Amino acid sequence: MARSSYTLYLAKDVRGDFSEYLTENATVRIGTSGHQQINVPNFGERAVLHVFRTASDAPPWMKKLKTRVPELVLFERRSGAAVLIAEVGANVVVLTFAHGWMLLDEKKFVADFGLLVAVNALDSSKLKRLERSNLGDAMQGVAQSPFQRDFRSFGIDDALDLVRKLSGETSQGSSLDTLTGARSLKITGEYVLDDLPPLIPEIVNLYQSKDYQNTPFSVLDFVRPVVDRVLRENLLQKTVESIKGGEDRFELGLPSTTEAEGVSFSFVGPGLRRRYPDLLLRHYTEAMGAKLANISTETLSDHKIVSQFDDDRPSMSWTLLKSIVGSISLNQERYAINDGQWYRIDDTFRQSVEQEFANCVKDWDTAQPDPIRKHYDKNKNGKLEREKRSTTRG
Repeated sequence: MARSSYTLYLAKDVRGDFSEYLTENATVRIGTSGHQQINVPNFGERAVLHVFRTASDAPPWMKKLKTRVPELVLFERRSGAAVLIAEVGANVVVLTFAHGWMLLDEKKFVADFGLLVAVNALDSSKLKRLERSNLGDAMQGVAQSPFQRDFRSFGIDDALDLVRKLSGETSQGSSLDTLTGARSLKITGEYVLDDLPPLIPEIVNLYQSKDYQNTPFSVLDFVRPVVDRVLRENLLQKTVESIKGGEDRFELGLPSTTEAEGVSFSFVGPGLRRRYPDLLLRHYTEAMGAKLANISTETLSDHKIVSQFDDDRPSMSWTLLKSIVGSISLNQERYAINDGQWYRIDDTFRQSVEQEFANCVKDWDTAQPDPIRKHYDKNKNGKLEREKRSTTRG
């Protein structure tokens, strides 16, 4: 039998109306042209399939080509996506197909479902991929291996590393095969669709298990979410002050719910229509200009980032807050933000990491060299100082 992959999301609660799990944009399309709703029998206690198709249109990349090559004959195509929502036992799970994940209201689903299933199911010595966000320097890291590796060999030894995705083979005794866990859970193996409902109880048990605390995966507990609302507001206020002050404590990054990076980004709020090839905080501050001095914690939720794609997928938007990554200290505690969520870094772990870093710091044994400067000619062509001297000698 050929191997197949299925992606699952776990709902936070069971709702009588399955349409409540969909985004507002998806809900208003129910019953319109291009939408199909089908009750699926014998798939858990109850199951509903929603299929959505976009209107016929030429792909965006083709339209761009036609502006340069007017002889190009456009062809129209329609993209489709689907979600299969099923109540299985005491839980509701959703299987997504194509870009069906974009149809789900993320607030209704468990944020760390796939990751917790993975850390309890995977063999820590047989990992194939690990993705992490370093909240201190706002750099996203991905470690991949064509061979199986031990969890500790990926270098997770920094208090500011937040593991976002794991892939590998399951431990002996599990009926599951290969898993990829993040917000969603992707299972790969010799499965057909009807094999999934019987697996849900085991998957939910893995999600609720604390067994990972007795494995190398226990490092995940060193980063804990902040649930105190007052503390979160104080941290956001310090974030705003840092951005206003031009500090480099924070940067912008793609939310974990965004499966693919767009080809361009724009901001809704500053009043600037320019698009940028990269998602950077300095682009936002430049777009705000003098208005940057007026931003508040509410601004972080009111202003939006729009990601444009170069294929049939619709553009995506999310709040500025969802993209802010970085860390800050408050009352002698270290906090980090990722995906709009604040985390407190375990102090004992943080201190041990910072001590290890301090032990690696060496003083300059010679005078610190002067920084290389850039010089510009009358045509505003810039050359680095050393390049300029070399050109002059030639």
